[in-house]
Amino acid sequence: MEKLQSFDSFSAIELQADLVILNKQNIKINFAWADPENKFLFPINQEGGRFHELWKQSCFEVFFRVKNKKKYYEINLSTSKAWNIYEFQSYREPQPPVEFQHVKKIEIEIEIGSTLRQLTADVVLDQLDLSQIEISFCAVLQLKGGRSTYWSTKHADLKPNFHHTDSFTIERKIL
Repeated sequence: MEKLQSFDSFSAIELQADLVILNKQNIKINFAWADPENKFLFPINQEGGRFHELWKQSCFEVFFRVKNKKKYYEINLSTSKAWNIYEFQSYREPQPPVEFQHVKKIEIEIEIGSTLRQLTADVVLDQLDLSQIEISFCAVLQLKGGRSTYWSTKHADLKPNFHHTDSFTIERKIL
């Protein structure tokens, strides 16, 4: 598991993530967190499925690219089981983002324990070789007061910027 850090050093929560490549088209993503003071809002009222602008509320994200490629992808996952995947040709281009259309399956499971909470996503993508990828794990977590906090395995810019290519520092290879 990789530990995520808050951009503004907010420390009321522990957040970790991991990704396992099961085969060339199938990845398993896991986010685990402890929120002992119950300070964060996690959406549960939406139905699952593809939705835009999930980052406007608490949202878990994986940015990845095939090793040594410019093109990259953004996976958004919500505790409401809503999701989306975007495809970028280069840094933040195109705008608005284009949905990646070759999604065969996304199944999201949520576990809420007394101290540990977990989101696990089984993702199967077509027409994309996931044998070796570079990753950045990120999250936008909304506090109950409405303020958002920004989390990443690496903050490579002077402001929260999950698209910054210097953040793609974690490598995963097929098992």
